[in-house]
Amino acid sequence: AAAAVRQLAQSAPSLRLRPSWLAGQRTALAAAARARGDRGAADELLRALVAADLREASEGSLPAGLDRQHNIHVEGAHLVQLLQAVDIAHPKGDGGVVAEDGHLAGDAEGRSEEAGGGGVGGGPPAGGGSGGNSAPSRRGPGMLKVCFTDGAQAICGIERRPIAALRSAQPGAKLVIANRPLLRRGL
Repeated sequence: AAAAVRQLAQSAPSLRLRPSWLAGQRTALAAAARARGDRGAADELLRALVAADLREASEGSLPAGLDRQHNIHVEGAHLVQLLQAVDIAHPKGDGGVVAEDGHLAGDAEGRSEEAGGGGVGGGPPAGGGSGGNSAPSRRGPGMLKVCFTDGAQAICGIERRPIAALRSAQPGAKLVIANRPLLRRGL
């Protein structure tokens, strides 16, 4: 298991896995290591991490308190999980909620620390649906406000230009934040 963690750390050096989650993966990692060696165990760990909820598996990698920062670039590459995507260019009646995971926790312990104070996780999706489904057809290009977690804190961002991969992502999808995104007023 230690070799698998080291190999994953080479790819994502800022990623810190929760010891309790990692302990739950030891049996599968040991079996993968016996069958396919250290590389097989690393592949198995990556598969388990992609399937897991980062709020349970990760201690976070983003700098603390990003929701209170202004005019800084986020350095490094950080694995995050999509919690919610809302089309803020269209009112809720027009299908504004694109995707939602059902509960927007501020952090892994459930404290609410929504970045930007925007009240994004408050109500049910438009039309009373269960969330997670694509919204009905929209007018115009739209603009997404997305909320992510790194496992320790929730952060939100605004899509300034359409990003195809982000628009097709569903809650629970893992994405990498990289290339020094600019953070303004907590977004």
